[in-house]
Parts: sequence; C-alpha cells; structure tokens
Amino acid sequence: MRATSSATSTAPQPTKRPGARAAARETWDRDLLEAEKLGDTGLKSRLEDAAFRILEPEAFEEIKRRLAKLPATNKSWLRKRESEIRRALAEAGVRHKALQNRVKHPAGIWRKTQSKGLSIDQIHDIVAFRIIVRDEQSCYLALKAVHEQFEPLLLRFKDYIAEPKENGYRSLHTCIKSPDGLVFEIQIRTFAMHLQAEGGEAAHWRYKATSDWSGDGVFHRSVAGFSKAFRIGRGGSSVPPSGATAGKAAPKPASPPSGD
Repeated sequence: MRATSSATSTAPQPTKRPGARAAARETWDRDLLEAEKLGDTGLKSRLEDAAFRILEPEAFEEIKRRLAKLPATNKSWLRKRESEIRRALAEAGVRHKALQNRVKHPAGIWRKTQSKGLSIDQIHDIVAFRIIVRDEQSCYLALKAVHEQFEPLLLRFKDYIAEPKENGYRSLHTCIKSPDGLVFEIQIRTFAMHLQAEGGEAAHWRYKATSDWSGDGVFHRSVAGFSKAFRIGRGGSSVPPSGATAGKAAPKPASPPSGD
C-alpha cells in the first residue's frame, strides 16, 4: 500500500505533463472546430473542457466547485422540473417529440463570462431544458404552457423563430423561475429547427440514437489524433462515451485561455 501511495503521489498532474499545454492549445485552436463541423456538440464540449482544464486549471476548478453547489444541477431537481414541464404541456394539449436537459459545461460557462462580461451568477442558462415539438405553432403553444406553469423573466425572452440569428438559428428561448426561486432556461423548437441548429444529418443520426440531451449518442469516428489533450487530462485514458453536452458554445474567442 505504501509503495502504491508513493507512486501515485509522484505522478505528474495533467497540467504538468510534458506537452500537455501544447496539446491543449492545439485542441482549443483546431480540434474544437473539427468537432463543430461534425455537428457533435458532445465531443466538442468534452474536448473544450479537457483543454480548458489544462490551460486554466484554477478557473476550471473554481467553476466546477460552483456547479457542484448549485441545487439546479442536482438530478432530483432536474427530474422534478422535467415532470412539471411535461405536466404543463399535457394540460395544454401540446404533444412533444422530446424533452431534454443539460448543464452547461465549465469551458462553456467560462466563454460566456469572457464574451459577455458576466459573472457566473448572472448566467441564466447554466441549466436548460429543450422542448422539441412537431410544428411552429406548437412552439408558441408550448411557450404559453410553460409561462403559465412557471414565473417567466419577461426581459429574458428571445424569439429566434420570428427573428432568426444571422446563421439561420431558429428557436424560442425563455428564462423562467422555478417554485424554489432558481432561474433556468427553456428552449423550444421543431425537429427541423433542431437538425439545423445541431449540425444537419449528423444531428439526425445522434437524435435517432437517443433523445436525451445529456447523453446524445456516440458519434463513432476516430478521435485518436484529435483528443490528445483529453487523454492527457484524464491521465492517459481514451475518450469515453458521450457525457453531458452543452448547447451552442459562445463564439470562439480570438485567442485561447492564457498559455505559457
């Protein structure tokens, strides 16, 4: 036991492994774009977090600690809100194809604090639910249903269906307050809008595998060359199956987190 402990204590931390920072920079600058082109937001999020953990270890750990303390990231809290949303939709007679949820990953939170000049407490979409419905009219009926179920933050409503983003993104975004006072986001879109937002046919393939936003199906592609930083960050292990995913990341900053 003593020998094992000694070996463990002398193992270099991921941020101090030879070549770790160079691999992380390569991942941040190149591999994230490749994952985004594939339409695989799950892979993109995992690579982004792996690089962020190496390039900005203190910021990564601080955000991770803050997330762990948020009641809204607890599975029981998420299940309760999901049940309330399903009930609201059922009572309004709105049929939905999927109800998904996700907790924004650390690197995604960091990007938003940097690009928007916000503190973590000012970010309202750390936890988000996504409702996928059959047609555009159902989007607005679903919106009405959740606004009647929860208290909406009216100044935090965005209609990207009536006014799409420049890249063609279409969806309804609304921030609401749960009965316990916690704020979270709900996105509402049709399946066609979902495909366009998540990367076309690649998204369709993953959606058919599972409708769980927090486990969006493994997109089988060789990631050996493009997950170098991820393997370093996990002490040499290979990329695992998809874990928690995030929505669209904020636009890539002009430069990665601080380097050497």
